[in-house]
Amino acid sequence: MEYKIKVSFERVFKVEADKQSEAEEKALNKAVEYLTDGTDYKEAVKCGLRSEEYKEPANWRQRAEEDARDLVENLSDTITEAVKDKKNKEDADLIFDAIDNEEDISGRALETADGCFIYRSTDAVIEALNCINRLSDYSDFKETDSGLWEGKEEAEDIINIKATFTLANAIGAKAEEIIREKIKNLLL
Repeated sequence: MEYKIKVSFERVFKVEADKQSEAEEKALNKAVEYLTDGTDYKEAVKCGLRSEEYKEPANWRQRAEEDARDLVENLSDTITEAVKDKKNKEDADLIFDAIDNEEDISGRALETADGCFIYRSTDAVIEALNCINRLSDYSDFKETDSGLWEGKEEAEDIINIKATFTLANAIGAKAEEIIREKIKNLLL
């Protein structure tokens, strides 16, 4: 996947990377190489690196799927052990319920999404709205529990909270789908 990363001195670097964090690292290294006048711009560039705001294209469904796969990968041993312990005793739904009770998939999804929308710039709010809209188009991931942002007065805070929980809902749903499929495959 190609990412466009914009750094503080308004230069855009195009980098090939599998993940956003890898793209940020590559763009930072390119930026440091680009600045050859001997001044140490590394810290200034780091402060100005705002890839979440300038990532093109914003594909929140893909982001949710990647995060869900990482979450499931971290639970791989737990899933395998749960299936071994319960094989021929319970069906796939009961095994999933046991894993979810032990690991709290939705809680892990929220931890993954938490912090993605904590800043208040105009571009960040647009990105949060983009996340809400893109993920709501695919399924019913849009967070509607207004109690989560009750008492917040700033629109940016409300949008950021809603986007965080919408992304967490998408990650959790995709992780559940992957885990259920993995359980079925292990039961065969």
